[in-house]
Amino acid sequence: MLAGRGRRISDPLHPFGTADWRLEQGGTLRTAEETLRRLAIAEPSVLSSIDAHYRSGAAPGPFDDRTEALLRVAALIALDAPETSYAGVIASALLAGVTLDELVAVLFSVAGSVGSARILSAAPRIAMAAGYDVEHAIESSDALRR
Repeated sequence: MLAGRGRRISDPLHPFGTADWRLEQGGTLRTAEETLRRLAIAEPSVLSSIDAHYRSGAAPGPFDDRTEALLRVAALIALDAPETSYAGVIASALLAGVTLDELVAVLFSVAGSVGSARILSAAPRIAMAAGYDVEHAIESSDALRR
């Protein structure tokens, strides 16, 4: 099994090691390497598995619900997703136990990769989806400055 520039992976717990990764629809097991190969050629059965996973709401492989929720928030930030996309993802994140501090930490974590424009775009969307009244906060801040 190869990792990166031809290095061999010997750790069976490594996500791309020899341990089995995902169940196929027929009940057989597929390794991460096999999954990546099938995704690279856009094999429909793997795409169906991804769709089924998303609809089930189950956390994949090594991720718990909180981690998956944070990954989904990071993806929305990277995509510059519209405000409506954040509502369900943030609600799921909060239900999974993600805190507002962790949501802010995601913004800081991805800032170097996505740039400040995406962070500034995502911050109010996350805040509103989490129930924070951004407009009221801005009005209050403006009133204090006068």
